[in-house]
Amino acid sequence: MTGALAGTDGADVAAASGAARVSGGLAATDGADAASISAAVRISGSIAGVDGADGAAGTGSAPLPSGGPAIAVALRPGGGPVAPVSYEVGHRLAGASDWVVSSLAAVAGTLFLPGYTAGQLVELRARAASVSGAWSDWSGITTHVVGSSDPAIRDVATFAAIWTGTSWHYAWALEVGPVSVEPAGIKIRHGLGASLGWDDMDDLHTGLLTVSPWDLSAPPATPGSHTFGACAVTATGAYGTPVLVTVSV
Repeated sequence: MTGALAGTDGADVAAASGAARVSGGLAATDGADAASISAAVRISGSIAGVDGADGAAGTGSAPLPSGGPAIAVALRPGGGPVAPVSYEVGHRLAGASDWVVSSLAAVAGTLFLPGYTAGQLVELRARAASVSGAWSDWSGITTHVVGSSDPAIRDVATFAAIWTGTSWHYAWALEVGPVSVEPAGIKIRHGLGASLGWDDMDDLHTGLLTVSPWDLSAPPATPGSHTFGACAVTATGAYGTPVLVTVSV
């Protein structure tokens, strides 16, 4: 299966030129001995959750996942004379031995595959079924890096956390230049210790911060190392790439 990877917007999902074909012969019950059924398949990217922008690609499609990233696979009939009534998509982490198979009615058009995380390399293949239940052959395998075609968020470019002796002074600046998605604000997290990851820390506030700088007495200035992080967040709750700093008190 070949074909370019595209973004998660409606235009890319609807496009099918250059997409792979899944084809194979069918039995006479489909109307003719030589009849065939096929499907054009396109990997239309991964979405960072259920939000209005990325979720638009799922209009009229299979249900969007309840949260977390998902690979969006758009399917449509290929060039065969027999119209498919359903599709199956096999997917697995690259190198895994077993396939996970997910189904989609032909009227839906887009299948969302949750359970993967950004940066993972996923293998996919697909096949189509006729009304009589005959299946096409599986397509060749194509690969997709989860998150590689997500819309770019204007991320935090610089971040500093400074203990003034009475409070913490937080200051940040966002990236400049063209991006696909503007953040609604930023989230700041903190953890006691050095070189912590974003998921190891706790939020310092509710909601999102929109004005830099920002002063706060929290967290307590316990002697030792503190890790702080700042991350851009969209209005729909999608997170960008955090900037982390370690401060010694």
